[in-house]
Amino acid sequence: MEPLKDYDCTIQYHLGRANIVANALSRKSSWSLAFIQEVQRPLIRELHGLVDEGVRFDLSEAGAMIAHFQVKLDLFDKIKITQKKYDSLLRIRNEVKQGKAAGFVIGDDDVLSYENRLCVPDIDDREKN
Repeated sequence: MEPLKDYDCTIQYHLGRANIVANALSRKSSWSLAFIQEVQRPLIRELHGLVDEGVRFDLSEAGAMIAHFQVKLDLFDKIKITQKKYDSLLRIRNEVKQGKAAGFVIGDDDVLSYENRLCVPDIDDREKN
């Protein structure tokens, strides 16, 4: 009250909903540090999950968060590896190298394909690993 006595003003009280600004300020306890930390925990868990998946976060000079990620052709790589484990596809690869397999080619990425279609080994779930 001491700083206010130097000003010529009147203080008026507004009840309930008529006093929207004071009502919002009076609820500041819901935005206490403990509450904010509790609300942010799921977001932080999601960010940690993204980091585990290979996403990297940086801050720009303007203070904006920048996410960097790299798309990996995981399925393509698995097919490429698996092609070299199956006798039927190994036989075709050998025939391609000898020039005997019409329509089949081994591309620059060392993947066997037939008429521009990727040759996918026929395996079931039990043989994956």
